[in-house]
Amino acid sequence: MRARTASCCLILIGLGMGFGVTVVAVPALATTFGNPILSRGEVLLGVSTRQFTRDVYDVEADALSNPRDTFSYVSLESRLGLYRDRLDFGLEVGRSHNKQDRFPDRDYLTWDLGFTLRGLLYQQPEGHMDLTAGVHFRETVAFDRAPTLTHKLQRNYVAFMLVGRRIPVGDRPLRVYGGPIYSRHEFDEYGASFPVGEGPGEGETRLNLELLGGASVRVLPEVEAAAEIEYRDNLSFGLSAGFLF
Repeated sequence: MRARTASCCLILIGLGMGFGVTVVAVPALATTFGNPILSRGEVLLGVSTRQFTRDVYDVEADALSNPRDTFSYVSLESRLGLYRDRLDFGLEVGRSHNKQDRFPDRDYLTWDLGFTLRGLLYQQPEGHMDLTAGVHFRETVAFDRAPTLTHKLQRNYVAFMLVGRRIPVGDRPLRVYGGPIYSRHEFDEYGASFPVGEGPGEGETRLNLELLGGASVRVLPEVEAAAEIEYRDNLSFGLSAGFLF
């Protein structure tokens, strides 16, 4: 895994924005997971950011290759309520231009696609306590446009279950939540640096069970924001904000 600095331009539903971020060659989680489930027909368009610190292992060497590897990302997202207030679906599409600090001769054009499905499993009759769960998958293709031709295929698998409590704060409901989250990162690296006939280089995370805690609030009737903290061996964080239609 190689740290790299990205000048990122992510595109979603015809919209584009420019960001400067620092990331590495594994995909990050897509968005904050503990926001309230959208009701059927509701649409949320927003922006999110995360930063992680994790240990990455070389599969072939069966050894730690990048200890305390820190990376971050910024993305645009959309989310759609599918069934009552019990099921919603999220989509992210991204495009970025990346330069690597350790390998300045590499020049990456990266496309990524993420999906999230969340459901409300239980809610108290008065609505104060609830239990939600979901899954997420993200795949990233990084094409090296430099003569080095070291391309990357990256995948992130996530499952989570969260207990939440809604607290009225004036006319703006606040939801605090926490629970376990499983997040596994894998990547394959292809290129001229690998001998002919050999497969790609492979990397992965191995300590994949984390604890997550956070809060979301309806800042305005149409604007929702959230903040999360994850703990594995180190603390990581996530922030998001979106406009509700």
